[in-house]
Amino acid sequence: MHLEEAVYSYLITQTAVYEKIADRLYPLLLPQKCQLPAVAYTMVSVDRSPALQKDTGFVKDTLQFSCHAKSYSEAVSVAKLLRNALQDFNGNMNGIHIGGVLVVSETVNYESATKNYSAHIEFEFHFNEE
Repeated sequence: MHLEEAVYSYLITQTAVYEKIADRLYPLLLPQKCQLPAVAYTMVSVDRSPALQKDTGFVKDTLQFSCHAKSYSEAVSVAKLLRNALQDFNGNMNGIHIGGVLVVSETVNYESATKNYSAHIEFEFHFNEE
């Protein structure tokens, strides 16, 4: 299982997240005219720690979540729910043993073309690839 699939499966089982966005959690882009609030996620970077003789299997994978909503407060609220669900997580996440999850950055934007707000939050996931 890929990290993105594990994170998706984990997040939609979190009651507070599901109550706010249901299954409106999409890879890369939101579908046209989707109901808001909704979240798009994408892999920003992957850093695999090498060793001299072989790959160590240790990975730092950064995922960005873009929380889209009709109001500033709702976009920020969804980002906070994701932060509460993921920050400092460690343990089994649908078959991937996560050593830790850290918040890397948070920003908020207004999209004049759609007249919607988006809160972006990036997480760094530390784990060993199998």
